[in-house]
Amino acid sequence: MRKQVHPEEKQQLHCSPECRKASYEGSDKAAVRRQRYNSTAKRKTVQANYNSSDKGALRRDRWQYSKAGRAWRDIWTGKAARVKAKEEKLEVQRAGREEWKETCQRFVAAREERKREREAA
Repeated sequence: MRKQVHPEEKQQLHCSPECRKASYEGSDKAAVRRQRYNSTAKRKTVQANYNSSDKGALRRDRWQYSKAGRAWRDIWTGKAARVKAKEEKLEVQRAGREEWKETCQRFVAAREERKREREAA
């Protein structure tokens, strides 16, 4: 493993080949290159063959029933956000009910207190 050189130490753009690759993959140039590659006829036939193969089906099944696949689908469909919003709404309702219960208890206690005062007088 070679020593990582930080960009501030020398006049270079990246600290490692991995850093350079990551920077390139995030660029527009890489996106255009990927799009051009994926739109070729050869790539489309390879993809179609893979999708109709047993290997592709096995991987799709594994992804479909895995925790990672489920988490990804929940995020994609917005289910996680809906569940979180629902839980927050229920929490607010629960807090409101508790507050209402306390108010009613104070009211009943005050009424009982007034009733005892009247009976004592």
